[in-house]
Amino acid sequence: MKQKYIIQLFLLIFSLSAVSIGAPWYSVEPRVTDKSLKVIYFCDSLNGWAVGNDGAIIHSSDGGFKWNLQTSGVSDTLLDVYFSNASNGWAAGRNGCVLHTIDGGATWTKLLKRTDYDLIKVHSNGDTDIVFSNYNNVYESFDGGTMWTGISMGVASELNDVIFFNMKNIVVCGYQGVYKSVDSLTSWQQITLNSIHNLTDNWYICFLNLDTGWVYNYYGLYFTSNGGQTWDSLSDPKSSFGSLSWYFGPAFIDNLKGYMIKYSGAPSSLLKTTDGGHNWSIDSTFAPTTDYLPVFYLDKWNNGWCIGDFGAIYTNKVNNNSGIKRKIINSDLNACQKIQINKSNVMVPLLKNTDKILIYNCKGKLVSNYVVSQWYYGKEMFPVSLEKLSSGLYFLTLKNDITIQKTFKLIKK
Repeated sequence: MKQKYIIQLFLLIFSLSAVSIGAPWYSVEPRVTDKSLKVIYFCDSLNGWAVGNDGAIIHSSDGGFKWNLQTSGVSDTLLDVYFSNASNGWAAGRNGCVLHTIDGGATWTKLLKRTDYDLIKVHSNGDTDIVFSNYNNVYESFDGGTMWTGISMGVASELNDVIFFNMKNIVVCGYQGVYKSVDSLTSWQQITLNSIHNLTDNWYICFLNLDTGWVYNYYGLYFTSNGGQTWDSLSDPKSSFGSLSWYFGPAFIDNLKGYMIKYSGAPSSLLKTTDGGHNWSIDSTFAPTTDYLPVFYLDKWNNGWCIGDFGAIYTNKVNNNSGIKRKIINSDLNACQKIQINKSNVMVPLLKNTDKILIYNCKGKLVSNYVVSQWYYGKEMFPVSLEKLSSGLYFLTLKNDITIQKTFKLIKK
């Protein structure tokens, strides 16, 4: 029997790395800057950067769980950051500020600026570097940023957002609509929004590819599946969650799953959809926070990141090194405290500040996820239903933020 438990423990530890999307959100601590963060970007599974006010640049080399300050040498607010690999990176921002690094951000070089406009997007493939200003101008360099060539887009619109699919296919949005280029900046086609008659500067775009995309502005949320030839009007979150709030996003994982941020002074909340934007609900795994979080980012592995004021970073990325493996390894499996089961219900003894309860099966798969509501703060017990669980061995973990507090063993007969 003991050998059987050892095998189950091995399977649990081995497969915990598979737990990812759908995990609870938490604040990444400690915060290494008090500056407001504007953009976050990961070039691979380990290396990420975030930039913001007063030239702030922070870097993570462990997938976003710990961050360190980097010295930019500038006081301009930085609005975008991009790395083509872990060494070669760019940052751009207000007053025409352009920074370049070839050592992963250990040192940054300020390049000769060509404009006093704000630079909102920077992109590079290692050979060609492109910077977009908010006043529909593009600057291109072929020598690492020493010389820049200005290109007019011919678009009478101040830009708010830019999406690169590659150096050839680009989508932008601005005061007067959405435009796309499929020929490396040579020409631009305006995408007609047939449902919108009054345009506004509150534009956010999310395109999964050149055909499938969403646009959000003051008048609502719109979707196209044919590259902008036609648009469908979707449910506007303002109609359900209040017109006096601010909404940021959207960001979609696929055609169905997406997120938006709602902020009404305090707190910030996360909205989610599972039907392509037709219906929205509050994501209960994201605890409301007073932090102002106007930026939502999905990395290449569909981990979500919310960033904002005072160096705030929130994520739902599972930290496999956060303690759950060590907690189980360092305790004898058979010595894990058992919880009494009453039929299909369990009264879980809470510890101080417990905010999440997770249940894993013996193979390490997360099968139940509970957020301890404010109603139970200060109480000793929390009810958990096991009705949907089949008979077998389970592990129930109490968590405070990302800290493992205690692990229990459950045997459902």
